[in-house]
Amino acid sequence: MTLKEISNNLSKRVFSSSELACEALDKAENDAFGCFITVADREEALNAAMASDKRIKSGSRLSFLDGIPITVKDNILVSGMKMTCGSRILEDFTAPYDAFAVKRLKDAGCIIIGKTNMDEFGMGSSTEYSAFHPTFNPICTDRVPGGSSGGAAASVASGIVPAALGSDTGGSVRQPASYCGVCGYKPTYGAVSRFGLTAFASSLDVIGVISEDPDGCAAVFDIISGRDVYDSTSHDLPENASLPMSFAVSDELYNAASEKQRRAVDKAAALLSDMSWKRVSVSIPSIKYAVQAYYLISSAEASSNLARFDGIRYGRRTDRECESVEELISFSREEGLGKEVKRRILLGTYALSSGQREDWYQKAMTARRLITDDFKSAFTKCGIIIAPSVPDDPPKAGVVHDSPLEIYRSDIMTVPASLAGIPSISIPFENKGSLPSGVQIMASADSDRELLSLAQKMYMMRKASE
Repeated sequence: MTLKEISNNLSKRVFSSSELACEALDKAENDAFGCFITVADREEALNAAMASDKRIKSGSRLSFLDGIPITVKDNILVSGMKMTCGSRILEDFTAPYDAFAVKRLKDAGCIIIGKTNMDEFGMGSSTEYSAFHPTFNPICTDRVPGGSSGGAAASVASGIVPAALGSDTGGSVRQPASYCGVCGYKPTYGAVSRFGLTAFASSLDVIGVISEDPDGCAAVFDIISGRDVYDSTSHDLPENASLPMSFAVSDELYNAASEKQRRAVDKAAALLSDMSWKRVSVSIPSIKYAVQAYYLISSAEASSNLARFDGIRYGRRTDRECESVEELISFSREEGLGKEVKRRILLGTYALSSGQREDWYQKAMTARRLITDDFKSAFTKCGIIIAPSVPDDPPKAGVVHDSPLEIYRSDIMTVPASLAGIPSISIPFENKGSLPSGVQIMASADSDRELLSLAQKMYMMRKASE
């Protein structure tokens, strides 16, 4: 059942929010796929659900989402709940306040069911890099669910909740959504406040939404988007934006995908043509630099952002005897941080070091500007660009855990939109009897609502054709 169907049935009182919350909590407490790091306090969640039921009964419902259960990725603050970022260094940290997006959802009447599993500090593409346990794909349990928002995607795909908050730095919402056969939305950079989102790479991080269909993503996005005084990069979206009725297929990304993923894009292109959208040709040659630029920039920013987790200001402190502050920090970070996080901190620190910054970080920033400019130029010729969401099917669990290059390759389709700061959504174009294939739809910055509306039309037409 989609979020819209659930909301309508709540309004009609076909079932209650208390029943929904109780069922979601039961599933979360008996989590079969490793979706959760922390499950919400049952009494607190059910009290919130009962308050929602009273509002619905009296006709004073707060919003379309009032009474809807939802999950939150464990790098987004929920007051009074643990927030670990999937890392041992934060395993005992309790959030002192709500993130902007979480406060908006609570004010709208949503019921927080729990905090979902993730790759440590968002660094990974399989949710096997969590310090606590892996998450498994509900569609096929011997496969990974993608990452780093794999727990969020699995909580939706398994039917625990109709929507989840995730974070997307280089594809961490879209890629797991594709692997799990649901929709994953990355908004325009700044359309949702980052206040209360633990920073990985501040110039790339975005809070995104995972739901069964684009309408579910749109309903949550409408609540959490907008200007926030605590985030200077946030902004309100313009009114009455429009998308020209023309589309292009990114040949650079299309040719880098498997035959199965290309077939999904071909279906999406045929569907758009049936909707009277005109196909045009565009070129984004700088995409070939995207993965290299992304990992240099994100690792450089991570090396700075994660410096605060030192066992003194934040994070778990070592119990070992230390002769200096430097030794205390070194031991605390050695014990508290995982292999992939250490790898990226070292890469980022090297890229920013004296004598290397110009050769690595500055060149990556130049490549980012080229990618952004190429997208801007492409969107003068078309309304949207479509591409595969992932290069291939989700890998088997445990196969690429110790292969960094394979992990980085899985982000090849999603990092270009992140570098350009543009909105992008992955919607499933499934092949019956096989693992799902996602198609990614990208549009110009700040055209979020128009993109979500188009994505829903495509989703419904695809469903009708099955």
